[in-house]
Amino acid sequence: MFGFFKLTPRPNYNIYVSEIDKYRQVINWIKTASHNHLLVYHFDNTCKEAEQLLKAAQIAYSKDLTSGSRVLLIDSETLVKKANWPMDYWVIVLEIYPVSARDQALMKRAAEQSHSLEFYAAIDSPFFRLFGGERHVAFMQNLNTDRTEAMSHP
Repeated sequence: MFGFFKLTPRPNYNIYVSEIDKYRQVINWIKTASHNHLLVYHFDNTCKEAEQLLKAAQIAYSKDLTSGSRVLLIDSETLVKKANWPMDYWVIVLEIYPVSARDQALMKRAAEQSHSLEFYAAIDSPFFRLFGGERHVAFMQNLNTDRTEAMSHP
């Protein structure tokens, strides 16, 4: 299926029922974890959403990789081209790109830089609508799943 399951190295995918649930968990993770976070986005709308949520949660962030900020927000293209990534950051990709080659490049660079990589996505996102995401949302709701729990796949 578009080569998504052949990607190497394999990151962890955390799939939530909704975008709201996804962002709620990302914000909670940032607030409770003791390490630094590098939030990666592919599209400008995702950047705007992330900025609004970080501001609403009163979490300081920077878009400058050299700032030393605890939370960095950076686009994937810039990050892939960057020679050295900041050390000691937990890399969280805020969406899945529809063309797997772009995520593959990001994963290869993360492996080269010795960074772990996690993808956070939502079933109600435009990407999953291509695969009938609304049916999966209904299925998850019928199972009475906890909205804070992600469907996860390594």
